[in-house]
Amino acid sequence: MGWRYTGTWVRLMTNYFFDDAILRVGPQAEVLFLRSVAFCGGTGSDGFVSAGQLPVVGIGLEAVEDLAARLVEAGLWVPDADRGGWDVRQWLKYNRSTDEIAKGRSRDAAAKRSRRSSPSTPKDVVGMSAPTSLRVVGMSDHQDRTESPVPEGTGQDSPAVSGRDAVAGLRAELAERSRRATARRMSGSG
Repeated sequence: MGWRYTGTWVRLMTNYFFDDAILRVGPQAEVLFLRSVAFCGGTGSDGFVSAGQLPVVGIGLEAVEDLAARLVEAGLWVPDADRGGWDVRQWLKYNRSTDEIAKGRSRDAAAKRSRRSSPSTPKDVVGMSAPTSLRVVGMSDHQDRTESPVPEGTGQDSPAVSGRDAVAGLRAELAERSRRATARRMSGSG
């Protein structure tokens, strides 16, 4: 299975580096800006970096306070004297607020609970109702055929059969069709 990242993320325009403000501040301040964006996304601060957090966000960069001043001069950070730090310009225009994220997670959790607790029809591996017929287009003759995806005599047409069993039957039938098609191609009767 491929790598899948399930952590938090932020929106960043792929052409952000063409922004005049980014071009004016220089590469070190650009790094600080990018780190501040990632930091805000990871901490759920709604785009706020406190003066106390600045050394953490700017770790390894020289003259972090000067870089912060450049970001302010360019308009990428907005000073917030009441809270003692800076707001990332237009944070909430491009990213969801902490409240929106919490509400979305709550909705998702409620929907999952509802799906798990309600009786339903058998589901296949992608959550769709198990099919009762399958439309197949032949590779050699391009004629449409309607066939049952479940092998006859398996009893899988019963509503009591689980979605997993229906999918297993479908896979077995598709594997058999593939084997027969390969055999026809190999024998030249295709």
